[in-house]
Amino acid sequence: MTQLAEYNGQAYNNGLTANEKAYLQAQEQINLGDCTLSIFKQTLSYGIVLYGIKTLPSDEETNLLYGVIQGHYRYVTIGELALAFQLNAVGQDWPRVECFGLMSVAFLSDVLKQYSEYKMKMNLAIDKKKQKLTLIALMNEDEPPVDWLKMFNDDIEMWKDNKREYVLMLAPMKLRKLYELGAYTDATWSDDEWKRWQFMAYKKTLDANQMSDYKFKRLDKLTKDRIKEDYQAELSRLVYADIMDSHILQQKAKEKLKN
Repeated sequence: MTQLAEYNGQAYNNGLTANEKAYLQAQEQINLGDCTLSIFKQTLSYGIVLYGIKTLPSDEETNLLYGVIQGHYRYVTIGELALAFQLNAVGQDWPRVECFGLMSVAFLSDVLKQYSEYKMKMNLAIDKKKQKLTLIALMNEDEPPVDWLKMFNDDIEMWKDNKREYVLMLAPMKLRKLYELGAYTDATWSDDEWKRWQFMAYKKTLDANQMSDYKFKRLDKLTKDRIKEDYQAELSRLVYADIMDSHILQQKAKEKLKN
């Protein structure tokens, strides 16, 4: 928990690009599933002005848009919808979706589908920066020693509270520490488990990079090595998730961390 709080520091904020800051700010706003019709209309108006739409949706059409978006994109925030409108209009992060002069369900859905892929990339980029800053903080001699046992117990409690994204954010670094202490080795898990995790990690990494297996194999070595780092991180998260689901594996780690 202490390490996660460090992400709000000035060093982390300064390490973010303008796009990453805009993305995080957009996430802080109310979800579409919880917003009122009035707030939805305001965001819709932003898109209407942005795209120069002359034929405004009727009240019935606006209500239909509101109901469909709330039903299928309820966990997207109002800020993210506005950001998706803006990114689509600029057309730099994905091929622009044309509205053809109408604010329709099909247009909104296509824009938000493109945004969902953009969101995966942003999360991956931001997670990498969080990991790097945490490692720098851990290596700083002026900082007090890290209480690894407390950090591990905090992870277990957050896992029980379904705050799993927070737990897995720094899983690669924590799993590496547990390996160093001898709490686990590759032999802790069966070959079948490793094969399953490797397949899942590879697929997730390719999906995050919008890439097929064929395209990956044709990449240059530098790009391929970067993506392999993403794959190793995803694999570590899957292993750490298994530890969080196993009381027996947790006890093995606690015994080592007490020493």
